[in-house]
Amino acid sequence: MIAALRNRTGGALLALVLAAGLSVISAPPAPAAAAAYERCPDRYSCYFSGADGTGDMWLAPNPGCFDLGHWNPPFNDRISSVFNRGGHEVHMYDWTGSYWKWVADVQIGEQWSVGGGDPRNDVIDAVCVGRTP
Repeated sequence: MIAALRNRTGGALLALVLAAGLSVISAPPAPAAAAAYERCPDRYSCYFSGADGTGDMWLAPNPGCFDLGHWNPPFNDRISSVFNRGGHEVHMYDWTGSYWKWVADVQIGEQWSVGGGDPRNDVIDAVCVGRTP
């Protein structure tokens, strides 16, 4: 299904590909970061609500751009870490209220984690896998 995310100031549209039927996977925090990240299945990029792969996990279903506020349950403003086990680079963005601000990129095979004091923690509203908006 293709949906459009309207620039909330009335500007251009950012096309986002949204897949249906996925949900957030809840799991208790793992004792070690390596074990926590290993919950991420091969060929997916995985997004975690806690640092170092802990907390709830959301899987990007395929390449495309995803507005995390439209998932059930929403996963926007919750990402603290990422493990990119997929085949495409990951680009993450924050909706500032007037534009999409780039936050970070995660290369294939990389892990990304930020803590509570980092300004990139819990601000990601959209993820683009394999392309930029």
